[in-house]
Amino acid sequence: MIVRRALIFAGSLISLNSHRRRHAWYGLGLILRGVEMHWLEVRDVGLNEDRAHAHCNSGGPDCELVLRALPISSRDSVLDLGCGMGGAMLTMAKFPFDRIDGLELSAQLVEIANRNLRRMGVTGSDIYLMDAADFTDYDRYSFLYLYHSFPLLVLEPVLANVRASLLRRPRRGLLIYRNPTFEAAVLSSGFSRLRESPECIPPCTVYVSDQDPLGSSAL
Repeated sequence: MIVRRALIFAGSLISLNSHRRRHAWYGLGLILRGVEMHWLEVRDVGLNEDRAHAHCNSGGPDCELVLRALPISSRDSVLDLGCGMGGAMLTMAKFPFDRIDGLELSAQLVEIANRNLRRMGVTGSDIYLMDAADFTDYDRYSFLYLYHSFPLLVLEPVLANVRASLLRRPRRGLLIYRNPTFEAAVLSSGFSRLRESPECIPPCTVYVSDQDPLGSSAL
């Protein structure tokens, strides 16, 4: 299995497919820095499929491409919903966010994520170990990030809690949703499409809250 994975990785590094090659070089850079990133099934981290999906790294070139198109400033804070091993958080650290926090249900993944952040010199970030459906402290965040981390059963209360925060404290609210399988739930919770990035694999859509006092034209 290890030999097979090594051959696949080597093939990606020299692939004629530029997207595949770019991500392979990115992955090699993480390996050389001692950062742990790999696919894990729900059962591998002792979670229930009713509450979580499999984990893979959603950080890297595609994530960076999406973030570069957004108006991120030092006044913004971002929360990664289902942050796994912290891959997207590492990419977010390249941008001038005031805070970069995560939320994760697996204690095993939280431990790995914190270790990865330390190895890459990312400080001042918190990772909440809890079910996303129970989290309500959204008032400090203007950006949310989600990579299809959990089923609709969890996403619906998440969106309800986000909606309550935006009504309580109206502000610009952006949701970056990679692999937006449950887009209908997002749109019905007070968000509308801002921009799409179909070149990402999987695709990514950014949504803006209808509670944005500046309106999406300011973006």
